[in-house]
Amino acid sequence: MSTVLTIANLAGGTTKTTTAHNLAVAFSEYGKKVLLIDLDAKGDLTFTLGAEAARFTIADLLTMNASSDSAVISSQERFDFIPGSSHVNNVSDKEKFASLLTKFSEKYDVIILDTPSTPSAGLVMALEVADSVLYPICLTTAAFRGAHRIHSLVGSHFTEMAFLKTDGFRNSRLEKEIAQTFDLLDCEISSSEEIRESTNTILSVLSTSKNSVIASSYRELAYSVLEKFSLI
Repeated sequence: MSTVLTIANLAGGTTKTTTAHNLAVAFSEYGKKVLLIDLDAKGDLTFTLGAEAARFTIADLLTMNASSDSAVISSQERFDFIPGSSHVNNVSDKEKFASLLTKFSEKYDVIILDTPSTPSAGLVMALEVADSVLYPICLTTAAFRGAHRIHSLVGSHFTEMAFLKTDGFRNSRLEKEIAQTFDLLDCEISSSEEIRESTNTILSVLSTSKNSVIASSYRELAYSVLEKFSLI
């Protein structure tokens, strides 16, 4: 059975899409079968992966206009991907989505859901099917509040994890509050030039700068998450 991991935060700029992509690659490096799904109507992840011209999207699967496997794209980084659609919020349906994920459950170890930074039907759908939610949190009150507000959307039937996205400064009071609220993973992701350079390609930093410190940080994050899932 697949474990469904939703990447979420209602604050913008917390690197949700980058996190989803890099974790998909890192999980694959650890030998896991991974499916990554773009549930953001803006389609930033779909654009990043060069799949804007895909014939089928998640919206087609939710409206049953395509078979479950028809929208799956195999990435050269060894994970599979279902592109997003600007119509996803109009066709979001928890029961249909849960049924769709069940069809993939025997094929994949982890299903990662990338979500928008605004309350939407697509975000709620992603939270309702999640086994676990991972919050990227910058050391700002807005980012912490964005993660905390997820509770107001749906009941906390999922486990909640968080990691810190740091930019060279600390906020001990806020860090303590984050650790008291969420299962704060013992790894941090810092800003880096390698990340900025990787955004010019369809590849993650684990491929473009595979021996860099930032790539190692994402692998450490992935290992911590897999440990929580008892998958490693």
